[in-house]
Amino acid sequence: MNKDEKRIARCACLKILYANSSSGNLFSDVLGNFFNENKDSEDFLSEEQIKYATLLFDLTVSNENSLDDLIKSKLQNWKIERVALMDKMILRMSLAEMLYVNSVPPKVSISEGVEIAKEFSTEDSSSFVNGILDAVYNEKKDSL
Repeated sequence: MNKDEKRIARCACLKILYANSSSGNLFSDVLGNFFNENKDSEDFLSEEQIKYATLLFDLTVSNENSLDDLIKSKLQNWKIERVALMDKMILRMSLAEMLYVNSVPPKVSISEGVEIAKEFSTEDSSSFVNGILDAVYNEKKDSL
């Protein structure tokens, strides 16, 4: 999978995480609502992209509490409850990739999180996401 295809898989995961946050539905239950099996559609995902998006989703959801603890530890004068939902999901997903997907360099996870925040969140979100992800990376870089 090239970097553009992987970005699409990350964005798919984020959309499904967002849907999951309000419905509680599993990845497979939501997948068909967002993405088309028609290869001519712009919303088409390959099997490899679905597999990667599923991996990210599972890692993010199953490690949500520990990921939130990491985020909380880097927030200064801010409570996690005040962090925008989309920013929280981007942070969780990026941290899950950074910490649990050994085939992706941590700096790539950070860069992708920042770029996805530019696309899906507010004007200030990319710098916020970058700051939190960099802080976690700098704390944990010896173990990554």
